[in-house]
Amino acid sequence: MKIIAGSDALKSKAVEILTDSFQKNPAVNDTLFPDAQRERRMNALMIYLVETGIAKDGLHLTDDYSGAFIMYDPVLRPSGIADTWRQLKLVNRCIGWSRLSYASAKDKKMRSFRPEHSHLYLSMIGTMCSAQGKGTGKFMLEHIKQLARTSARSVYLETSVDKNVEWYMRNGFAIHGEWKIRDDYHVRFMNYKPE
Repeated sequence: MKIIAGSDALKSKAVEILTDSFQKNPAVNDTLFPDAQRERRMNALMIYLVETGIAKDGLHLTDDYSGAFIMYDPVLRPSGIADTWRQLKLVNRCIGWSRLSYASAKDKKMRSFRPEHSHLYLSMIGTMCSAQGKGTGKFMLEHIKQLARTSARSVYLETSVDKNVEWYMRNGFAIHGEWKIRDDYHVRFMNYKPE
C-alpha cells in the first residue's frame, strides 16, 4: 500500500471514502442540518472538506482507495477568498443559515485548541467500512507521523469518538484539551509531537 496525493481527479473517490467512514460520527452529525436531506447534506460536507484539502495540498488517499486523510498547515495555508466561498456554499447546502451562529461559535472554540504557530492540522482521516480493522488506518497514521517528523511540526486533531481517542493514544498522541458540548457529544483535542 502507498499514500498518493489527492487531486481534482480523485475528488469523488475521496468523498466516497470519507462519507462511508463518517456516517455515525457525532461531530459530523452535529454539523448537518437535521432534516430529511441528510444524505445530500452529508455529501455537501464531504465535498467541502475534500475541496479544502485539495486547495491546501492536503488531500491524501491510499492507492487502493480504501482510506483518505486531509492534513495541512493552516498557518502556511491561511484561509482566503476561495475558502470563504466554499464556506458559504457549506452553510447553504449543509449547515443551514439558521444554524450559522452556532456553527461559527463552535468552529471558533475548536480552533482555540490549536496553536497559532506552524503545525499540521489533521482535519479528517477515514477508512471505508469494508476495510476497517485491516491496518489501513494504522498505515495512514504512520505516514502522518512520518510527515510530522520530516517537517518538524506537531500534528493536531480533534475527535468525538471514544475508541478513536484510545487508538490515537496507543499511537503516540496525547490529549491536550477537552470540551463537553452535550452529554452525547464530547470532543477531545489531541496532538502528536515528533521527537
